[in-house]
Order: sequence, then structure tokens, then C-alpha cells
Amino acid sequence: MELEALQQKLMTALDIQAPKIILTTLPHGVRGMQAVEDIEAGELVFSYPWKRALIVPAEKKRSPFPDFIPHDIWRKSFSGQWPFYGAAAILYESHLGAASGFQAFLELLPDGVDIPRHWSPEELAAMQYTETVAAVAQSQATTAEAWEAFKEASAATKNFTYDEFIWACDMMHTRAFGMPVLEGTSHPVVRWPLGGVAMAALGIISAVAMLRSGGNYFILIFGVSAPALVYFLWAPIVEFITEGGDPTSYMGMVPLVDCLNHDGLVSSSSLDMHYPGQPGTFSLDNPFDDRIRLRANRRIQKGEEVLLSYGNKGNAELLLGYGFVQPGNPHDTVRIGDMTHLAQDAAARGLLRPHWPPGSLQTEALEEFGAAQMGTQGIDPDDLLELQQLLARKMTKQREGPFPSGLSFNDVVAQASWKIFQHACSTTFDRMPSTPEQDEKLLKEQRDLLLCNQAGLTLQERGTMLSSDARRLGSPATLSFLDMS
Repeated sequence: MELEALQQKLMTALDIQAPKIILTTLPHGVRGMQAVEDIEAGELVFSYPWKRALIVPAEKKRSPFPDFIPHDIWRKSFSGQWPFYGAAAILYESHLGAASGFQAFLELLPDGVDIPRHWSPEELAAMQYTETVAAVAQSQATTAEAWEAFKEASAATKNFTYDEFIWACDMMHTRAFGMPVLEGTSHPVVRWPLGGVAMAALGIISAVAMLRSGGNYFILIFGVSAPALVYFLWAPIVEFITEGGDPTSYMGMVPLVDCLNHDGLVSSSSLDMHYPGQPGTFSLDNPFDDRIRLRANRRIQKGEEVLLSYGNKGNAELLLGYGFVQPGNPHDTVRIGDMTHLAQDAAARGLLRPHWPPGSLQTEALEEFGAAQMGTQGIDPDDLLELQQLLARKMTKQREGPFPSGLSFNDVVAQASWKIFQHACSTTFDRMPSTPEQDEKLLKEQRDLLLCNQAGLTLQERGTMLSSDARRLGSPATLSFLDMS
């Protein structure tokens, strides 16, 4: 079935309103949404009843489909475990077949996605970006654990294959998003019926008081004005009592919205999303209208692709989660902790000449540098104390002595110095609540402690190294000192 026909079938089945956008295959071969008419700034582009989205409360402790996945297995392996609880919801709808209200939506989903966790070891190694490779390995391990729990959950789950489970995880991982929705006493659907009851009660009390007052004008004025006051003040009163209400966090997919491609450039992002209970969503004319809405934040011309920002994500996060990078991404960063290989290159060239004085950030960090972190650098945790002592002696130009595990001083610095500096900065900032201006001042004061400076690299050499590292991700880099794990 053609994409346009699938879209119409889906819109009819799920009460979707999107009269000016169409799902199509774009010139570069990717599916996306395109404007079929001019759309003015502020105009409603899309609306959808949010309770008919394919969603699961993020921290729900009871299974929404206990016959499919029992409560105990849900609590242990799925509650709060993104994206596995969402994948379970997709496969549950698939299990229902024609009885599912999302059959048209499932038909529209692609057969697969090209994201790093499906790449070969050779392809991952060619990326030369350690953080993403490590995240892929972690994702593969946790997915395998979730699969073991899923396939043994019930007789129905045994009918699905591992590939189908991975497909469902991929769909939820690449197409779902968080939806903070106001519920409870703070939500308009509850607020206005309660307000009506309060108005009626005050009206009755006022009428009785007027009859008994013998024509007291004050009581008369109060009786007439009380219901009107409740009408105008009920919403802000409840808002104050509930402190605005805590939104319930849902994760899930909204049909057709999941087909909108990403644009992280603020200047060209074309849509703003509004959820039920948020400003711009609820209307006094129809307080029971609970729909997710997308409005244009600028004029969109006919034939233009309609885009939505997935958030302020760097290229590493976009690549890991969605399988693409955005050239010129304004939110891109390079983490210092991921650049150990740069220190190794500098060590191989004999450029490492550290001069860390006692009491500096580095020596303080060494005292707090845990054995687990050293282990991630390939250093035996049992040698941690000796390593600290040897590094301290080297910093104070004392006798070096033999190094643990046969490592030279430069070997250890090449493996650990970036992690040590990263840890020093993060622990320092954690202890010292400060403004961005104060952080920048601190960084400038400690600039001579940066490994690149200690290595004797010029600014041009350092910029070249950073740029070459960033090009592996496909975009220019912004070195972020505060974006540290």
C-alpha cells in the first residue's frame, strides 16, 4: 500500500487531524512529512488524542497486559527499563492482531533501522569513538538480558523471535519520546467538574442565606457573585494548591509524529509540541479535549519538509540513538574522557612533560580516583596505591622507582591522565556551586594544567587533533569542559 494511503487509513482509524502534511519519500530516499499547503506560524499542524498513542507509563510497577507479561516479571525486568517496556507494548499489539487498535500503525512502521548496535565490530572500530562503541556494547548486553526475560514471560511471548524483539526495541528506541501529561486534580478534565460542583454548592448556600437574611444587601451581593468568583478563580486556586500539578511521565510513540525527521538547528525547527494540560493545549470552550498538538513556530512553505527537534543532542547521541549525524550541529561536543588516544599519541611523540605540583587538581584527584576507574584504563586495581605514590613522587621530582606491571611513567600518563583531569574538574565543580562565569574563570586559572598544554602542544596542533577526532563523527567539534561523565 502506498504511503499516502497508509496515512489516510491511520488517520481515520486513530482520529488524527493533519490536513496540511503528508507522509512521503523525500528526494534523498528517507521517509518524512511534507507540507502540501502553506502553513502559517502558530497554525495547528497536527492533533491526536493522547490516550490513543502507543504509550506505557515510564515507572509503572504493574504490567498493563498481565496475561502477556505477568506483574512480577514486569517489575523485575521491564518497569523503568527503556526501551524494553515499550518494545513489549509493540509486541503485545502485534500479538492481538486484528483486535489491536494499532494495526494500521504497525503496518506503517519500517522493517528495520540502521543504528550502530547492528554494525559489525569492524564498522564500530572504524568509527574510532570509544564512548559510542562502549555504549553499543552496553546496549547489546542489556537487550540480551531483556530478551531472556521476555521470551519466558508467557506462552504468548514464546511465539516471538529474537529478531522480532530487537525490531520492536529499535522502533521504540528510534521513534518514541517522553510525554509529560498533567493528570489528577490539576488537570482541566477534573478541575472543571469539581468547579461546577463548588459553584452549585455556593449558589445553594447563598440562596438559603438570602432567604434567611431578610433582605441583607451584603448577603444578596455575595450570593450573586459567589458562583461567578468560583468560575474565574477555581483554576488558579487548584493550580496553587497542587503547585501546578506533577505531570505523569509517559514514553511512547505517536503515529505520524514518529515520522517527523530531526532538526537541531533552532532557526529552522518548524514545530512546537504541546501536551494535554499545558498552555496552548487546553481551551475553556472544550475542557474535555485531551489531544497532543503540534503548532508551527514559523511559516512553512508548500513542499517544504516539516521537521521537529528531538532535543539538544550531540552527534554521538544522534548516531547511537537514531543512526545519523547532523552537519553543523550546534549541540555537538567532544568529551575529554573519550580522548585518551590523543594522550597516547602525544606520549608516543615524547611530548608528555607533566609538572603537577602538590595540592594541584591532579594530585587531589589521584586521592579520589577509584580502583574501578583505573580498571577501565587497563591498570590493575591492586596497583592503585603504588601508582598514586609513584605519580606523586614524579610530580615532586623525586626518585621515580620501578613502575607497576612494567609500565613506564609515560605509559600510565597516556592511559590515565585524561580521566584524572576529567575527574578532578567534575569533583571540583560538584563541591563548588557556581555560575557559568565563575566556572569559566576557574578553567582559565587552571588552563596550564590541561594535558595538551603540558604536552607542549601549540593551539594549532591541539585544534588539529580535536578537529580530526570530531570529523570521525561527521561534524565540527565544540570542546565542552563541563560535559563530563
